[in-house]
Amino acid sequence: MGEALGVPIGSIQNGLIPRSFSRLMHLRTMRIIMIDEIHDLLNANKIEQRKFLSFCRAMTGPPLSLSIVAFGTQEAKHALVSDEQLNSRFESYDLKPWQENEDFRSFLAAYESYLPLKKPSELWQQEKVKFLLGATAGVTDGIVKRIKRAAVWSIMSGKESIDLESLQKAAHIPPFYDWKADEK
Repeated sequence: MGEALGVPIGSIQNGLIPRSFSRLMHLRTMRIIMIDEIHDLLNANKIEQRKFLSFCRAMTGPPLSLSIVAFGTQEAKHALVSDEQLNSRFESYDLKPWQENEDFRSFLAAYESYLPLKKPSELWQQEKVKFLLGATAGVTDGIVKRIKRAAVWSIMSGKESIDLESLQKAAHIPPFYDWKADEK
């Protein structure tokens, strides 16, 4: 995470944040840092984990006093609980799977607006909502991947709109597409 913010983790010594990073946060008037897939921290060795957790502690304390919102799987809790000071600074909330309701339809409509398709897909329609919830158990990651792959299918087929067939065929597009998209 430090690298993404312009601070190499190796430059963090004894939990102290480099002056340049602190100045950057102040100039940008940052108040919150969002971290996705915090559970990936468990893939790092113990030394790198400790550096990262120390970095997080430093960011939440003075002078920055940033709020951190982290997302991840159940394993994410283990990453944060391993640091007693951080554990006391975080509250954990479990996100429930999506259900068929207006919030989910709004999410689909908003997500659709970012797709590079020439025609509207109306992902909020009943049959598409039921299909997505059934195929993904309502898990956001599965829903997003299915929609992305369906968009690829609809572009490749020349439809330029996600229909039920595109959502069904999306299961057969290999995850290579997701991997390449995540590299950017």
